[in-house]
Amino acid sequence: MSRLIRSAAKKLLVVTLLFVPGLFEGKAADATSNLKQVAFLGDSITCGVGVKKMKESRYSTVATRLLRAKHPDVSELNLGVSANALCQKPDNYYKGILRKNPSAVVIQWGVNDQYWGYSTAEFLKKYEVLVSGLRKARPKMPIITTTLIADFRYPENFDQWIARANVGIQAIAVRYECKVAYTHEALGHSRKYYKDTIHPNEAGAELMAKSIVAAFSEPAQDPAKFDLKFDTVSEARIQRYAFIPEWSKADDTMISIKDVTRSGLTIEANVPVLVRTPPLYTRNIAYKITMKDRMGKVISTQKVKSDWAGALRFKVTPVKGHDALSVSIDKI
Repeated sequence: MSRLIRSAAKKLLVVTLLFVPGLFEGKAADATSNLKQVAFLGDSITCGVGVKKMKESRYSTVATRLLRAKHPDVSELNLGVSANALCQKPDNYYKGILRKNPSAVVIQWGVNDQYWGYSTAEFLKKYEVLVSGLRKARPKMPIITTTLIADFRYPENFDQWIARANVGIQAIAVRYECKVAYTHEALGHSRKYYKDTIHPNEAGAELMAKSIVAAFSEPAQDPAKFDLKFDTVSEARIQRYAFIPEWSKADDTMISIKDVTRSGLTIEANVPVLVRTPPLYTRNIAYKITMKDRMGKVISTQKVKSDWAGALRFKVTPVKGHDALSVSIDKI
């Protein structure tokens, strides 16, 4: 009889474990507590061109030094290749990285893909091949995707390519549950952080490093609750959401959208932003869109009707003196 009880208990334990969310799903988890070696991928910016002492002041070395405050044994593996583009790498590029057995990977690729004439579509396709290969092989390994810093080599089309690529990088980060380092935001469009038209100087490299270290402390992006930061683009799409800013010529500041869920989002913007949601809602009925400030005070409400597919469309208009608005979506 005791043997039967033990057998039943074992079966119950197995069934219980099978239904623990994410336990055997290959879901990305935060493994930064066991950080030993960080691989930094990229071009001459990763190599350290632009700083006087590459192996002391490049962003990867500074980031590793800063990470040692929490991870004393962490080491830097700099895999930067000057003058190269990610689109020039083979599809199995990720395998060579994995053979070096990193415990985390930081990806900086992108500016040379613009330089060598690749489209954002070609670049993002190659970027996803890299990230998906790393994630499939190492489901729990932290992957930090860095947004591309401003490129002053093309004044005739300043940062248009990069802005589109940055939205795509963040969309990939959400799909594969990566962390995001907003290095583009950290340096802004300020030439004081550059040695030339593309390579950061010591101050710029330090800002990049700090944003990367901050990303290690943040949770990975989640398809059910994600963030997005962008500037310049006329439309930003992520997870089937569309965010369409009404830029004026004087407006080039970053728009920050946080905690995007079915029930709402938080937005910081200097210009009105039209929001189109995926078809997540009951079709052809009214919803109330409520906008509140940081203190919870209601700033405005609007009534919108979902379309035939269950999507919503509404505009978020910033209010002077209120730098962030929380937007809630409720069925009426």
